[in-house]
Amino acid sequence: LEQGQPVYQILKKFEPDGLLGTLTTCLLMALAMQASRICVYFRQHLARIARLLCWAVTQLLVGGVLCGFRQYDGPVPLNRYLMSVSYVLVASGLAYLVLLGLYLLISVWRLWSGFPFIYSGANMLVMFVGSQLFHRTFPFVWEIPQEHMDTHNQFLLVAFWSICVWSFVCYQLLWRALVCPV
Repeated sequence: LEQGQPVYQILKKFEPDGLLGTLTTCLLMALAMQASRICVYFRQHLARIARLLCWAVTQLLVGGVLCGFRQYDGPVPLNRYLMSVSYVLVASGLAYLVLLGLYLLISVWRLWSGFPFIYSGANMLVMFVGSQLFHRTFPFVWEIPQEHMDTHNQFLLVAFWSICVWSFVCYQLLWRALVCPV
C-alpha cells in the first residue's frame, strides 16, 4: 500500500486482507457484538448508558495509549489501511459514543424518532443485497460524464441519490408490512 510507506518505510506492499487484517477485523466484530449484548441483556437505561460509556472510554484510552495519543509517531500508529489495533480500538470507541448518543436521543430523551433510518433498518438486507445487485443500473445510479469524473461532488450526489432511492424502497416495503428479517 502506498499510504503505509511514509509511516512504516515499507519496501514491499502490505496486503490488509491478510492474517493481521483478519485478526483486527475479528476484534472489531467482537467489540460490535459486545455493544449489541449490552443492549440486549440490560433493560435499564442507566445500566446501558454506564456500560456503553465505560466500554467507549476504555477503548479510546487503550487505543490512545497504543498510538501514544499521536497519529503517526506512537508505538502502534493509527492506520486505517493497515487496520492497526490502535485504529480498531479508537474507531470502535467512537462508534460506542455515537451509539450512546443515538440511544440517548431516541430511547431515553425521546427527542428523535429515528426517521428516516427506521425504514432502512427494518429492511437492511433488501437494501444491502439490492444495492449489490443493481449497483450499476438506473434509477439507483447513473453514469458520470468523463469531464466530471475528477470532482467529488458528482460522486457524492450519485451516492446520496442511491441512498434516497433505496430508503424509499424500504419505506414502501415497510408501509406494505413487508419486512425481510436478518
